[in-house]
Amino acid sequence: MSGPYVWELTTNATSANDIGGMTPNTTYLYKVRATGGGGQSGFSPVDSVTNLVFTDASLIGVFVKAQHITQLRTVVSAMRAAAELPPVNFTDGMTAGVTIKAVHVTELRSALNAARTAIGLSGMAYTDPTITPGSTFIKAAHVLEVRAGTH
Repeated sequence: MSGPYVWELTTNATSANDIGGMTPNTTYLYKVRATGGGGQSGFSPVDSVTNLVFTDASLIGVFVKAQHITQLRTVVSAMRAAAELPPVNFTDGMTAGVTIKAVHVTELRSALNAARTAIGLSGMAYTDPTITPGSTFIKAAHVLEVRAGTH
């Protein structure tokens, strides 16, 4: 990542919340370090958070719908922007009633994995590592796993 990090906050606690001035649909990258009488530690590995509130947060008893895929495209695009990667041209415009296809989830995973790699984050483990068109039913776990990869 070529962009510099900025000093965001200081605390004497063991945790903190950065809640000020965040732009919606934007990924923020964080590094943390301890300071004290012995000096400063090295920075932690990078971590990310994307500022978007998802519809149907739990997805328990909810069918995957176009709105979920659209939101995933937004957060994955934000991750790619933070990773300084070009935008992705996703298959199909997502509107209500569109059938969710294997390609939609596969494209999201591929775009997300590239962003995570460029940022320096670990790869994702997926419930169904391969989604086969016509034989893999798209389920809530697929949506939740991509969501988890963006924060």
